[in-house]
Amino acid sequence: MEWLPSAAVAFTAGCAILAVNGYKGRPDVVGIDLGTTYSVIALKTEYGVKVLRDEANRSLVPSMVHFGSGGAIHVGYAAESFLETEPNHVIYNAKRYIGRTYDAPAVQELEGKHGFAVVANKSVSPSGNWFSLDVPGHQSAVSPETVGSYVLRHLLDIAYFNLGHRQITKAVVAVPAKFDTQQRRATIAAYTQANLKVVRIIEEPTAAAVAYGLDKKPDVNYILVYDFGGGTLDVSLLFVNKESVQVLHTHGDDELGGSDFDYCLTSWLDEQVSTAAGSQEKLHEACGEEGYIQTVDSTSDAPPLCAPSYIRQLAESMKCSLSVNATVHESCTAYFPGKGGPQDSPRCAPLQLTVERDSFHQRCSDLFDRVLSPVEALLKEINMDAAEVDEVVLVGGTSRIPRIRSLLSEYFGIDHLNTEIDPDLTVAIGAASIVD
Repeated sequence: MEWLPSAAVAFTAGCAILAVNGYKGRPDVVGIDLGTTYSVIALKTEYGVKVLRDEANRSLVPSMVHFGSGGAIHVGYAAESFLETEPNHVIYNAKRYIGRTYDAPAVQELEGKHGFAVVANKSVSPSGNWFSLDVPGHQSAVSPETVGSYVLRHLLDIAYFNLGHRQITKAVVAVPAKFDTQQRRATIAAYTQANLKVVRIIEEPTAAAVAYGLDKKPDVNYILVYDFGGGTLDVSLLFVNKESVQVLHTHGDDELGGSDFDYCLTSWLDEQVSTAAGSQEKLHEACGEEGYIQTVDSTSDAPPLCAPSYIRQLAESMKCSLSVNATVHESCTAYFPGKGGPQDSPRCAPLQLTVERDSFHQRCSDLFDRVLSPVEALLKEINMDAAEVDEVVLVGGTSRIPRIRSLLSEYFGIDHLNTEIDPDLTVAIGAASIVD
């Protein structure tokens, strides 16, 4: 066995050579954006930052957890499928509750807006409000931190799918600039439950600026980060000095997000269905679950039923399509009760729904009227003019809406907004960028 010492020496020498050449072994740190609506995980590599995708090539994970019977847990897209059948057991928007007390105004304002119930909790948990459960195999209530930890574990599964190992044990964590000490503590608790050590906390607007390299760009002092997500609108003003980024002030609208535009379009589509086909009370009874059963003009590729759940899905997809198309057409199978005559008997048939961008602006004008208010309020509170802002960064999926971008360009009097990076991924990319 005389070869063992020489083999050990060779192995040590080989490792030293790899280290000198920059090899650091398997990565163990990621950047994570644990969002209100969606979450993202990113990894810094020698070639730059890589956003990790799941087996279906999706980079966004719905921040949603379903608690099923027998202790079953479903996360992300798998949890979405239970929204209609078990709405009280699907928890989402947990970020709005984390680190807050049950009687906090922000929590009370959400009462009745979700399918699940929220109850007060006086345990050692950082959050004083928990989500009520009545499911065999689960405890009677679960904390926002625990919900977040399940989403984080799912993100780690995505990392395993991409990397082939489970050595990710640390994370750079992005949090809203307005999070107080208790909310940050609760967020760290979620990571701890997921067996992740928080090595650094970075505020989300700072992460966005770092993703664009604005902390290193010459002659840039003031950066406005406009973060319009699915549930909230957050605006932050940053000050940059010698690559150091400081959040000077924040403002926002916790009652305005992409989901509000979805609700607006859903109402509009419901009206289109009602106007064209009448009441849909007998939709499932007459047309069946697949939309083409018992239909007069039956086709195997008939669109899904014009049911509330599908109309909501159409509203969101059409909203996204309007960002690149002036007019969007979709269809669903509706029930036409008819007038009883031989030429107008009851039937199930496809119904085309149409939304035009200009009409979208008019229909949802009350929402568009609010998109600049936090910006105006922020600048007014610190006695600053729009012309003093050097860069504007757009974050969050709702910031893709062309009308919102044009309003911001007009307000700041600039042609260029920082939009080149996918706004859904910007924060996670920035968080991963600062990994040593």
